[in-house]
Amino acid sequence: MLARLLTVLVASLALAPAAAAAPAPNGLHGFLLRATESSGTPHTFARTPSFGWNTVRGAARYELQLSTSRNFTENGIVWESEQIRAPLATIPLTLPWVSSPNYSWYARVRAIVGGNVSAWSDKYGFNLRSPSPPASLSTGVVNPHPGLVRWTPVAGATAYEVSFIYDPTSGASKKIKSATTAADLREYYSFHNDPSFFDNGISAVEGEVWWRVRAVREVFGAPMNDIKVVSYGPWSTLFKTVEPPVAATTIALTDTVSRSRTSDIVVSDLAGGPSNEAHELAPAFSWTGSRSLAPGLYGDCPGLGVDCPMFHVYVFTDEDCSNRVHVSDMVGSPAYVPRLSGPLALPADPAKLLAASSVYLEDAPEEGASVYDAGGDIVKAAGTEPGITTDPDEPVGPDLVPDRKTGFRDMDWPNGRYYWTAVPVVPYLTPDSTIEYHDVEFAEDMCAAGEVLPFGKTSEPVTERESGVPFISGMSADGELRTATTATPSFFGRVVVAWKPALGARRYEVQWSLRASPWKTAGSLKTPATAALLSLEPGRWFYRVRGLDTTLTTLRYGMTWSDPQMVRILPRRFSVG
Repeated sequence: MLARLLTVLVASLALAPAAAAAPAPNGLHGFLLRATESSGTPHTFARTPSFGWNTVRGAARYELQLSTSRNFTENGIVWESEQIRAPLATIPLTLPWVSSPNYSWYARVRAIVGGNVSAWSDKYGFNLRSPSPPASLSTGVVNPHPGLVRWTPVAGATAYEVSFIYDPTSGASKKIKSATTAADLREYYSFHNDPSFFDNGISAVEGEVWWRVRAVREVFGAPMNDIKVVSYGPWSTLFKTVEPPVAATTIALTDTVSRSRTSDIVVSDLAGGPSNEAHELAPAFSWTGSRSLAPGLYGDCPGLGVDCPMFHVYVFTDEDCSNRVHVSDMVGSPAYVPRLSGPLALPADPAKLLAASSVYLEDAPEEGASVYDAGGDIVKAAGTEPGITTDPDEPVGPDLVPDRKTGFRDMDWPNGRYYWTAVPVVPYLTPDSTIEYHDVEFAEDMCAAGEVLPFGKTSEPVTERESGVPFISGMSADGELRTATTATPSFFGRVVVAWKPALGARRYEVQWSLRASPWKTAGSLKTPATAALLSLEPGRWFYRVRGLDTTLTTLRYGMTWSDPQMVRILPRRFSVG
C-alpha cells in the first residue's frame, strides 16, 4: 500500500507544472538628474549616470552589472551589486571619459523573485564624453594679466592639464597640472626676464607664449577590473598670449582673479571690488614690478649680470600679516597660481644657475635648493616637497603622481578675509659655493607699507533643484518610476537624489535628518558620483549635499552645504522587491 502511494506521489510531482521563471527586467536606462530625463545625445553622459528600470513584481532584489565589455566577460566587469532592493541604482565610482562610435560602457540587470533568478535584461550601452574643451580667457594682442593664462571651467573635471609649447618644430613642451582654471608662467620668466627668450619660431613677435589645456577626470572608488585611474577631455585649440617683461619698478599688487561658471571674479582693493565677490576656486595672484620697497635690497643674479626677478607670495588671515597660512612656490612670473604638480627645480649649483638663463626649468624638487624668508626661517628645505598629505580615498595608480595640497579653506566673506602680498627673492652664494634663495623683504613690511590686498574664498554649493523642484526620483503607488514635480515630493521606498557638480569638488557628502532646523544628522554617505540612493524609513526627511575639496591641507574637506531639501517617504503598499 505504501509503495503504491509513493508511486502516485512521484507521478503527480512529475506532472506538476514547473515554477514560472521570473521575467527579465525591461526599460533599463541611464540618467543624471531625473529618471525620466533624456540624455541629450543618445546614451551619452558627461559624468557617471544613475540607472533605473521597470519594476518586476515580486522581486526581492536585483543584480546590476556595469562593464566595458558588451559580453560582460569577467575582466570587463567594472562594478556589480546583488543587493539592489528597488529598480533604481547609483554607481559609487567616478567613471573616466571613454567613448566610441558605438558604446564603451554597458549595463544589465536581472531580478530575483522567490528564489528564482530571471534572465538578464537587454544590454544598455552608453558613452562618457567630456563637454567641450576649455576656452581661453588670456588671448588677444596683450595678455590682460601678464604672467598667467586662464580658461573657462569644464563641468565634471577634477583638474586641468596645461601644455606649454616651447618649440612646435621639435615638439619641446612641458605639462603642468592645476586644480583651478589658471596657471602661472613661471617656466617662461624664471631666470630670463626677456620676451625674446620666449620666441619659439611660430612668428616674429617677441613674448609669445603658446599653450593648450584639457580637463582631467580622475577615477574615485574601486573599479573591480582596475581600469585606468585617469582620463582626459579633448585638448583645446592652440592658444597664444603675448607677455611683456617684468618692469624694474617697485612691486605693486594688482588683483586676485578667478572664474566662476559665468563670469570673472576680480578682487583688487579693501572694499572687495570691483566685483565684491569671494572666489569659488583658488585664485590667481597678480602684480607688477620687481623691486623691494627698500632701495638696494634687490640685485642681479650672481654671475648673470642681468635681472632675474623671483618672487614669493604670502597669504595671511589678518591684515597685519602676522598669521601666515600659505607660502607660494618661488616663481619668476609676475603672477602665481597654486599647482597640483611640482615646483621648479631651483638650481643649487652656481653652474646650473648660470645655465638656467638659457633653458626652461623642469619640475624636480629633489634637485632644488633651500629657500628662506627674510627672517632666515626656512620656507623649503633642499630636496623636499612641501604640501603633500596622505588621503586614503585619493585615486592611486602607477601613472598617477600624488597631488600637492595647495587649496584655501573657506572664510566668512565679507567679514572673514585672506590678505596677501608678494616679495622679491634673490639667489645667494654661500661660503661653501651653494646657491640658496632668500627673500629680500619681510612680508609684514610690505603689508605695513600698504602693499597688501584682501580676497575671500567661499566654496560653491551644489545645485540640487531647478525652479524650486528637487532632482529626486523614486517609486509611485503603482510601482512606476517617476521624478519630483513639486518642491515637497513624496515617494514609496527608496529614492535617488541627484545634483549638479560644484566647482572645485572631487567627491560629495550627503546627510539626512528628521528636521531641517536644528539639523541633527541621522545618517550620511560619501560618493564620487553626483547622485546617491537613500534608503529611508517612512516619514518626512530632509537631506543636504556638499562637495569635498581634496586640495586642502587637511582631511576636513567639506565645502558649502546646500539648503536642506524635504522628501516624504510613504509606507509601502505594494511589492516592488
